[in-house]
Amino acid sequence: MLIIVTCDDSWAFLKLIQEKLTHYFSKKHLNIDHRIFSDSNTAIRYCLKNTVDLVLLDVEMPGKNGMEMANILNQKKPHLPIAFVTSHEELVFEAIRCRPFGFIRKSCLDEDLEDLVKRFLQWIQKRNQKILLDAEGKQVSVSIPQILYVESAKNYIMVHTAKNIYKIRKTINQFEKEVGRYGLIRCHKGFLVNYAHIEEISKHELFLTGEVSVPLSRTYTSSVKDAFMQFSRR
Repeated sequence: MLIIVTCDDSWAFLKLIQEKLTHYFSKKHLNIDHRIFSDSNTAIRYCLKNTVDLVLLDVEMPGKNGMEMANILNQKKPHLPIAFVTSHEELVFEAIRCRPFGFIRKSCLDEDLEDLVKRFLQWIQKRNQKILLDAEGKQVSVSIPQILYVESAKNYIMVHTAKNIYKIRKTINQFEKEVGRYGLIRCHKGFLVNYAHIEEISKHELFLTGEVSVPLSRTYTSSVKDAFMQFSRR
């Protein structure tokens, strides 16, 4: 069962979106546990203490607004998908700084909700995608989101996760063909990076989750920035 949290200061809207989300997920034959909150602090405490799959936050809230809530959650749970709900479309550009999973306009509720559910389920499928690595004679199963970056080392590659480094006898070009569709992109002739972990882009360097940095060459700057912006708008 998927756990969804929505925080909005209108109980009428919370009940409405709860009904609609239940309907859209049921069309996909999925059950959800939808927790609704009208208080931002209570919603944050719930999200931090429990397993949550998707969060919907009203941009304009009394107390902490949606962007402030998102910043707190991003620090503690950086891979938690967060979508913003708003009746003021001009706030979308400001909210992009929080790298949301998506936006739900109250004026286009049905259209945006259905699209959000579709993309969220695609993301869930991708999140659960694993690859089998032949690491120095050992078969290791690694989920794609765990990979931070991949580094070329002559006839080998070094696959870096937050906890481990796996040495694989394979060229980086071969590995790119295998995993490119999962969100690993070339940032340098000797590096692939998981764009979901990019936090900052400088002129010659990418800064990743966990205070890690990798080189960025001019050849790949445009494609990396495009991928980063697309991911930030999800």
